Amino acid sequence: MTIIDILDGEITCRSLTKNLKMDANIERTFITPFGTDADFYDLNNKPLFQRALKKLGRVDVGECYGFVPALALGGSPDIAKLKLLKAPEHFAIVVQTVDFMLVDVESYGVSKMIRKIG
Repeated sequence: MTIIDILDGEITCRSLTKNLKMDANIERTFITPFGTDADFYDLNNKPLFQRALKKLGRVDVGECYGFVPALALGGSPDIAKLKLLKAPEHFAIVVQTVDFMLVDVESYGVSKMIRKIG
């Protein structure tokens, strides 16, 4: 299983950091965060998700909320700058602004950087 965290520039791939035998269940596992686990905070440290949902509506398949301009390009984490965007295009722009690191998760909440990727 591979997890790519675009915002933090981290890639976790247990098959690259652990000597694991893959099985069908591992390959089909998809992890999604719950509620506030995936929330992003504005400049006043207030969560944005519920306000984005109210202002912009629900995201559809292939869409995401994103800041315009992107944070890495000088954008600001402000609800006024948040837009409903096409996910592939937005992610393609954002990933070009991040240096990625391979991360090994050693235990719950404990991880270490292995090496730079790219």
